[in-house]
Amino acid sequence: YRVMFPTGFTPGLEENKTYTPKYKGLVSAELLIFNLWGDLIFQSNELNGAGWDGTIEGKLVDAGTYIYRFNGASTDGEQVKESGKFKLIR
Repeated sequence: YRVMFPTGFTPGLEENKTYTPKYKGLVSAELLIFNLWGDLIFQSNELNGAGWDGTIEGKLVDAGTYIYRFNGASTDGEQVKESGKFKLIR
């Protein structure tokens, strides 16, 4: 399997407007996004979901640093757990 996480995204532009990892060789994926206070602001269990669009309840969030946590399973049954930071750029 392979999983790559962007270091930033720009929800105001047409290109790169959602935050989502690129991967192959996975059979399940869970993406969690947190603010710097540790509040969960986005969650998706969709393997081919669109990702986070930079909003909370339809309102754009401030530019800044956010945290991701990713849990998944590869095609051979290996558990995948990753976490890190990324920037929302306006």
